[in-house]
Amino acid sequence: MGGWGYSEHYVDSAIKQAYSILKSWRRSYLKGERRREKPAVKKKFVRIKETLYIFKDWRIKVSIKLYKEYLRLRP
Repeated sequence: MGGWGYSEHYVDSAIKQAYSILKSWRRSYLKGERRREKPAVKKKFVRIKETLYIFKDWRIKVSIKLYKEYLRLRP
């Protein structure tokens, strides 16, 4: 992907989450539980695929930019 400096798995994850939100809204709308207003994300979040993090020596390492930048966390 041109111009996207982050791991491409995040794009896939964002598309999957957006599709899930729309599918859930549509199902509720057809049942009459929701109005016609478009769904909106209220809180920012990210779901991390198993391919983007490593748990080793009681530390979590999350890939931000492929082979360049990582977020390291200690529990």
